[in-house]
Amino acid sequence: MHPRNLFGPLLLFVYLLLQPAFATAALYADNRDGTVTDSATGLTWMRCSVGQTWNGSTCTGTAIQYPTWTQAKSWWEATGVTREFAGKNDWRLPSGRELQSIIDTLERSPAIDRAAFPNTPSITYWSATPHHYPNDVLSVSFDDGWVGGQNMASPAAVRAVRGEQWLGALTPHPDGTVADASSGLTWMRCSMGQNWDGRTCTGTAILYTWDEANALTQSFAGQNDWRLPTERELFSIFDLSALALDPIAFPNEDGTIYWSASRYTGSATPPYTIGPAERAWEVSLGWLEAGTANISNRYAVRMVRVGPDNGDGTVFDSETGLTWMRCPLGQTWTGRTCLGPASTTKVFPQALTHNYAGQSDWRLPSIDELRSIKQASPSPLYIDLKAFPNTSGLKNWSSSMILGPEDGYSPVPGIVINLGPTRYWSLDFATGNTVESSDLYSFSGLDLSTRLVRGAHWTGPERSKPFAESWSPQDCLFNWAEKNYPHIYAPAGSATKALDVFNFRHYPGTQAYLGVSSRDHHLYYLGILTNNSFYDQGPASYWYLQAKCQ
Repeated sequence: MHPRNLFGPLLLFVYLLLQPAFATAALYADNRDGTVTDSATGLTWMRCSVGQTWNGSTCTGTAIQYPTWTQAKSWWEATGVTREFAGKNDWRLPSGRELQSIIDTLERSPAIDRAAFPNTPSITYWSATPHHYPNDVLSVSFDDGWVGGQNMASPAAVRAVRGEQWLGALTPHPDGTVADASSGLTWMRCSMGQNWDGRTCTGTAILYTWDEANALTQSFAGQNDWRLPTERELFSIFDLSALALDPIAFPNEDGTIYWSASRYTGSATPPYTIGPAERAWEVSLGWLEAGTANISNRYAVRMVRVGPDNGDGTVFDSETGLTWMRCPLGQTWTGRTCLGPASTTKVFPQALTHNYAGQSDWRLPSIDELRSIKQASPSPLYIDLKAFPNTSGLKNWSSSMILGPEDGYSPVPGIVINLGPTRYWSLDFATGNTVESSDLYSFSGLDLSTRLVRGAHWTGPERSKPFAESWSPQDCLFNWAEKNYPHIYAPAGSATKALDVFNFRHYPGTQAYLGVSSRDHHLYYLGILTNNSFYDQGPASYWYLQAKCQ
């Protein structure tokens, strides 16, 4: 299951083809100070349990098992403010959701990434989250990944975390879906068997065996790629402040048990064989517990899909290195398209400044940059409507001046002629033509729209491939990973390759691979960071949002 020798891209993806689609794990960045940062949640964790010592390469000693949750909490509250580790003193007990996020359901005894958290004992760990039961606290067993309530009088260990508390960000939609910005997933608001009437879920959930649940297909809200969620994905939609599902986002929830797509790992060592009574992970969304059950049991199903209904409204062109606003000024990005009319003007937009998608260095593109996104033939416009939806046929301003005698250019040394206003090139995406415009008015007599860009100025040469083949969010994500994690993905600029259902890049300098599967639309990683083990990093849509590639 965990090959130690790499034989190139083919081995990577042949291996991935054999992996279950439900595998999930986090990608941890080693901070080289006894901590790791989970790039999925942004949290920084101590690699060692409280009581152990980081010696520079591993955790030594024995984890403290506090006799009661109250003692663990009291000790942490009394010392946590002044306890310093790795130069930080804001360490705290993790919430239940945060602690659950570092479970690795592909591992057993301990059920955790052993490279990131070496010598983790296979015991129970406390969280800071109370449970439904009066004397219980949400806890995690890192023996097999069980999540549930444990009596406060029981012994358990502690692993400290720091960073802004990881919360969901659910946005319900009237089409019966809810988008979670923290994970990049979109959920059905109703269980399978229930009906969405525009306001709530009616009817009763249907119960399925695990095999039946995995075989389900559904067309809903204009999408047909709904699937069974993983155990980690299911747990992520808990509202821990209320110890339940959000009743607004998920109305008429009856507290039933739901299947996940995560199969239970039956043995603690490779090849992780499954016993005669096959089991899979189930989650009680009403009682805040995750456990395993025989796959012949019948439980409810709540389906999910990758691709949230929100994004930052930009696209990245991997060939030019430019990031474009998907909508011209005046339109609004809804998460799927550009809405409303574009703002237009006959007057050149002087001294233009704009804040958008967390960036303030947006600028007017040059005529060469505008030409770089022009299609060779109309369909129906000379612009990719997938990248730039709902684009009108209006001409677009550029920042490129037209040099000529009337603009102050003199063909005779010492004689300068200035007969009129400065003129600028514009591009008409209805005809594909370059058009002259001035700083006082449009020569064509029509208003011009403004689409902004950011990045280093691009002057050519001509494109080697059409824009439609270069603005892929996958290439954008790979470039983002190379820029932000050069110690993991090097050298930068590796070519994107395709094999079967995968697009991937190979980084020989760091012995790493990064790829996206069109089968489940998840991001995959292999490399020395995970001891050359393969990991599914979760929905690629989440990473597109983090990298601002959507």
